[in-house]
Amino acid sequence: MNDSVTPRHIALGEALQLLRLAIEVLDREAAPGHIAAHVDLAAHELEQAILALGHSSRKPESGGEDLGKVCTS
Repeated sequence: MNDSVTPRHIALGEALQLLRLAIEVLDREAAPGHIAAHVDLAAHELEQAILALGHSSRKPESGGEDLGKVCTS
C-alpha cells in the first residue's frame, strides 16, 4: 500500500461505492427521484472529501497516482 492511500481512504472509497450502488437500486426500483438526488449529492461531496484528503496527506514527492484508485467504482 502506498503511503498516500490510508485505511481511511479505503473505507471512504468503499462508502462511495455503496452510495453509487444505492443510486442504482433506487433508480431500478423507481423510487422517487429526489431520494436518489440526495444520495447523489452525498456521493459527490464524499468524493470531493476523498480528493481533499488525498491532497492533504500526499507527500510532496508523490505524484498522486494512487488517488484515482480510491475513487473508482
